[in-house]
Amino acid sequence: MGRQARTLTLREQLGQRMAVGFPGTELTEDFLDFLAEFKIGNLILFQRNIESTEQLKRLAGQLQKAVLGNTGFPAFIMIDQEGGPIVRLPQEAVNAPGAMALAATGNPENAYLAGQLTGKQLAEAGVNFDLAPVLDVNCNPDNPVIGVRSYGDTPDQAAAYGLAMMRGLLSREVVPCAKHFPGHGDTREDSHFSLPVVEKTGEELWRMELAPFRQAVKAGVPAIMTSHVVYPALEPKRLPATMSRAVITGLLREKLGYQGLVVSDSMEMAAIRKYYGTSEGVLAAFRAGVDIVLIPHSTERAGEAILMAESAMARGDLPVESMEESVGRIISCKAAFAGPKKDIKVESADRELEAELMRRTYTAVRLPQGKLPQLGENPFFVGCYAYQSSLVSNENDLKLCFPEWLANIFGGDAYVFSPDPTGEEIDRLVARAAGCSCIVAGTYNGHLRKGQRQLLEKLSGLGIPMTVFALRNPYELLELPETVAAIAVWEYTRRSLEGIRSMLEGRWLPEGKLPVTVMPKPEGGEDKRKGEGHREQVMELARELELPEEVRRQMADVMEKLPWESLEPVIKNLTEYDLASDAQLQLAKLTAPVEEASGMGQLAGMLAAACYTRRMYERWGIPDSVFRATMDCFPRFLRETKRITGEWIYDRAFWTWRQTSGLLFRLGTLEFEYVRTEDGASLSVHIPSDASLTYGELEKSYQEAETFWERHGEALCPFGKPGAVRCRTWLLSPELGRLLPEDSGIRRFAQGYEITEFLPDNESFYRWLFAGKKEWEELPEDTSLQRAVKAYLAAGGRIGIASGRFRGGAGHADRA
Repeated sequence: MGRQARTLTLREQLGQRMAVGFPGTELTEDFLDFLAEFKIGNLILFQRNIESTEQLKRLAGQLQKAVLGNTGFPAFIMIDQEGGPIVRLPQEAVNAPGAMALAATGNPENAYLAGQLTGKQLAEAGVNFDLAPVLDVNCNPDNPVIGVRSYGDTPDQAAAYGLAMMRGLLSREVVPCAKHFPGHGDTREDSHFSLPVVEKTGEELWRMELAPFRQAVKAGVPAIMTSHVVYPALEPKRLPATMSRAVITGLLREKLGYQGLVVSDSMEMAAIRKYYGTSEGVLAAFRAGVDIVLIPHSTERAGEAILMAESAMARGDLPVESMEESVGRIISCKAAFAGPKKDIKVESADRELEAELMRRTYTAVRLPQGKLPQLGENPFFVGCYAYQSSLVSNENDLKLCFPEWLANIFGGDAYVFSPDPTGEEIDRLVARAAGCSCIVAGTYNGHLRKGQRQLLEKLSGLGIPMTVFALRNPYELLELPETVAAIAVWEYTRRSLEGIRSMLEGRWLPEGKLPVTVMPKPEGGEDKRKGEGHREQVMELARELELPEEVRRQMADVMEKLPWESLEPVIKNLTEYDLASDAQLQLAKLTAPVEEASGMGQLAGMLAAACYTRRMYERWGIPDSVFRATMDCFPRFLRETKRITGEWIYDRAFWTWRQTSGLLFRLGTLEFEYVRTEDGASLSVHIPSDASLTYGELEKSYQEAETFWERHGEALCPFGKPGAVRCRTWLLSPELGRLLPEDSGIRRFAQGYEITEFLPDNESFYRWLFAGKKEWEELPEDTSLQRAVKAYLAAGGRIGIASGRFRGGAGHADRA
């Protein structure tokens, strides 16, 4: 690492200022070529990249080898390993408790131990840069993105525990990165989806948000991450902090005297991408004084940003001096932290410490009789599945269900409610609970879900012994009656459920102390304003997802009809990417007229599939152009499935996209739906009913599809090529197919199918295939389809729609 910043080429300098991500658990040739072409100096890893600790260690070694060979410098390999609900390491690894949970232990030394554990696990795996600790002061309980990621609602507490965590990471030679400067704790919006604005005075910010960061600067924190939040008191131009020179250079560098690295939050979050554009945001961040920008999902966007920065340098829009200063800081920090580490091994004692720290975090907000109520002979367990409350959260284990897990152990009854249950669901659940010996409820962000709070109120009114466990934020526990036992366990994981089991069995009592005092703001008087805000939020989300104009118009029409009390729970679910089981239940229980409920279902279904399609595409590295094509075919796909099946696709799509994973896309004329299933994967092929095709065009589509699957099938099929699994598609009947020439594109593609059923006569099927063109009986005599149809009809055959079974790929079967 003897080279200095001024000796590097511009491309090499810019590469050092980038941190990028990639899909999958293995490095592809395309990604390695990208790293080499743009001289990328830093990587960021997510759950999508990690299968096991051993695989992570191999991957980190491969990344270091590639970056060192391309640039002459080691890489910063970054990760969001905050602890608790925000971890990227697998379950087999040592994962420390989260921030607020550690603060509940009442001893900052436990945060130091958590930092040591985390640093040791990361160092062993070859990860040298942790995007933690969170120094945000969660002074707004309704904050949708911070919550338990914060150490508390006072600056002193956030600083005491956050800096202890920092020292623990440093003791293992892992870079700690304090975030999200100048603060994200008092926002009501999530910057992953929108651009939050905090209207506080400079004095208020200095006392609250800035206080932990001021202490971190004095303590020598080596890296600070910026937030995509607008603070008008700090930035009169109302730019997000990441893009503000007044905030990054004027406040952080000059006023606070910070000399370490400044790292941006993801430049692909909506706060930047939607309002400014990723590349323009990167240029503004560089001008503001940010050293390293994160572009974790799209190498295409990262490459564009580098090219745009090179052009800006050529025009003199980016100063050479600041470029060299930033690169110099990066090189110096790498010299201190990114070099080879001594051999570190996680030991059994570390796992014992992890378990002990978790036990210390469990917090009794209230124990009416000094202990938990007895379960009795007929306990009633009730709770919801975990949902992904923000994009930074871990992906949820859909096999983990609080009430069912406990009922399997203790017996009794279990009920899974939607995250924001309706009045009808609440009444049914309360009636079911009557007569039980004890109620054990699990909440998940219940303070943000009116339905959960109402449910707890009615259940507690039954007079039955009751215990409530908060599986994420604890605020709803503060509203419970004095007679209800209330325990905060901070996370919805297997280890937290094991802790709940131990408490219910009476092995020990929780010993933590609640580290927050701020109550949620009371409701009332804001329904109209809130409703209008959420309606616009939904429309913004639809525009961000590039849904076609027709879909947006349908959504607008639906929302005009529905009252706010029907709209609110569904919109909350959608905007938090909780797009399936609970939204489906909400839709089914709307008291609005049936046609309005159906309309709401279309809205929810469109956004559900769109959001999950986008997420899967980003994970698999599928280009945005394919996503846009997918969105283009969405209205037609919805209409056609309604016409064919009599149902709206959302009725099935919710469970397809929630319980499994899949993608929907278009290739030429054909539409493909590829879905993960329990026994492999299924592929459905659709020809839209409004297609206007000649036979030649139809055959060409099948030929293109055949070629496409041969070339790209493996890349687009992360769950394996479709095997012998059920699917439904438009096909020629077996008898008619055999009359086509062997080299027919339709026949060749159909050879991947085993026809299992021939549906009733539907001659119009062929008529709409050629709508607007010559119908089949008027086609020239020399077309293979005309000859086959005439021979088939002469033999007494019928024309219809075939249902089949895909058996592996085009050309792999021996019969049509």
